[in-house]
Amino acid sequence: MCKRLSKVFPDPRDQSRITHSLESMLKQRVYGLASGYEDLNDHEILRKDIAFQTAVDCMSDLAGDSTLSNFEKWADRNFSWSAHEIFLSTFIESFDYEPTHLILDFDGSDSEIFGHQEN
Repeated sequence: MCKRLSKVFPDPRDQSRITHSLESMLKQRVYGLASGYEDLNDHEILRKDIAFQTAVDCMSDLAGDSTLSNFEKWADRNFSWSAHEIFLSTFIESFDYEPTHLILDFDGSDSEIFGHQEN
């Protein structure tokens, strides 16, 4: 997914001065969020973490918090739309055949309370 998203992510950098690829920064940020590291300043420590480097598929220091901060600013409306299209097409591709309809269950909780309250 990160590889596909990185291909549509805007990159205003001077290509001759790039240290970290878009894909590696995207993986770093996504994996950080998935691991509970919401703040960019956490990446100053994570960038040197060998397990995190392995997950991102990088054998050297990852991007620091200031680099990731700039990276996040590059996302624009066009990227958001393209990401939406990628998510949707990836979802549809996950089926053996294209679904004819979808059921959106906005109450994903398994709470037995709903509908069984007094009064």
